[in-house]
Amino acid sequence: MSKSSCFRLLRLYSVPFGILIILAALYSSLAPQRVMAESLAPIDSVRRFFCEPSKRRIYRSKDEVSYERLRRKKARERIRALRQRRKTASTTALQEKLTIRIRGIRRCLRGDIETACSVVEESTESSSQRIINGQICDKHVSPIVPLELLNNSSIEGICSGTIIQSSPLIILSAAHCLSPSLSTSVTSVKATVGNEIHLSSEFSAHPDHVPGSVSSLGDIGIIHFSSSTSIPSMKPLSLQQAIAVPNRYITAGYGNTTPGVPPTGIDGELRATDIRVVDQFGASVVANSTGKTGGICTGDSGGPLLVQMNSGEWRIAGVSSYLLFTNPNSQLCDTDNTNVYASVTYAPHLSFIQESIPNFGLD
Repeated sequence: MSKSSCFRLLRLYSVPFGILIILAALYSSLAPQRVMAESLAPIDSVRRFFCEPSKRRIYRSKDEVSYERLRRKKARERIRALRQRRKTASTTALQEKLTIRIRGIRRCLRGDIETACSVVEESTESSSQRIINGQICDKHVSPIVPLELLNNSSIEGICSGTIIQSSPLIILSAAHCLSPSLSTSVTSVKATVGNEIHLSSEFSAHPDHVPGSVSSLGDIGIIHFSSSTSIPSMKPLSLQQAIAVPNRYITAGYGNTTPGVPPTGIDGELRATDIRVVDQFGASVVANSTGKTGGICTGDSGGPLLVQMNSGEWRIAGVSSYLLFTNPNSQLCDTDNTNVYASVTYAPHLSFIQESIPNFGLD
């Protein structure tokens, strides 16, 4: 082949070769974008995808879309159920409040609202006057009675007690009232029940009580009388009726009435007030004044802590034992003090009560 022929062939194929080189360059510049798009493709060959260098969108299969819709549907159902539960709870709470309010209005119209005094009295009548800052109650119809602790003919102290059996008369009080200290002895107890005077020299303190100690352990005493009374009795709680903190509690007694003064000024009046139980452990029930309006003081020892059962019945939950003073140096009776009671549901205390009172049911 001559040189002229070669040059003619070169000129003939130079244009296509140039075009191929340009296309190869374009391909090499577009290849990375395509590979990146393909890398987004799912491994499963069943799933369809569509890739563009500018958008890179991936279309999921029908199975994926169905699963996502189901997941969102269940999430919406959970939210609706939660809202419905909240709405139901709110409606129920509102209905309960309205029921309680309507019940209270009806009881108020009937005149049978239970005040602190109506609980400790046989009747539902109570004094309009307002233990410290308590209501003055009618002591002539109440099972809560004042006790004079006698050493021969001299008065050693004043305590309170609760009739737990009317015939023959048996009174529940505190052990430290009957055995106050090693240097002081009590030979007899005088109880004023309504207009009746009852005298007894037969009494016993729980064997765990240590005379002169400040402890609710064993601070339970029983006084037996040979006479009887027409005043109805109150029952202690049993072990199956352990008290619960949300219930309503009332304390009562014949003790000092003036807050912020030394423990004197006992006037012989029965007073009662609502009180708030904050804890119960072992032999003790710990309570504080409700709204800082009342509390126990000297002379209230042995008085009852009453609790209302679900049935509406009131029972003895504890016996006034001692005070924890806010200021130990002053030891003034005040509504800020903590009241401690000897628990009657404490097994040794309950057993002592049952053993001291033959054929006495604590159901």
